[in-house]
Parts: sequence; structure tokens; C-alpha cells
Amino acid sequence: MKKHAEQLSALLLEKKQSADLIGTSLYKFDELRRTDPNFPAPVRLGPRSTRWRRSDLEAYIAALPAAAPLMPPPPGPQRLREELLRASRIRAAA
Repeated sequence: MKKHAEQLSALLLEKKQSADLIGTSLYKFDELRRTDPNFPAPVRLGPRSTRWRRSDLEAYIAALPAAAPLMPPPPGPQRLREELLRASRIRAAA
């Protein structure tokens, strides 16, 4: 019986476990539930017991669009200094 309960707990996640799985806070988890029509529906085990299927959450994560590539970091002080020096040389030569 204990093994069955452990297997079931790995398949059905509590709210905190679900939020951890998708990498959000509990607040953001609730916000996604309210606003995202693609967010997985919970499973009601009783009047005060709600869980989410791990497989549904993993499918939701997989369906999310990839993030845009990050912008390159701004130039460091040395590179900025070189660019300013080059610009002042161009102005002086003109």
C-alpha cells in the first residue's frame, strides 16, 4: 500500500510541488491558473484536496514558446574607452 501511495504522489503534485516544477512562486502559479487558458486543470480528490498531474504540467512546459535570445551585454569600460577615443580621433581628423 505504501508503494502505491508513493507512486501516486509522484504522479499527482500538490500546489507547492507544482509551482516548484514549473519554476514559479505560488502567487505566479495562481495567476497562471486564472489567466492562461492553456494551463492544466487540477484534479479534485475531495472537497479540500486538489492536485495537478505531473504529465499535464510537463506538457504545459514543453508547449511554452522559447524565450527570445538575450541581448549582448553592454560594452565594458575598456571597450567603451576605446570607442570614445576612436570617435574623438575621427572628429579631430575632420
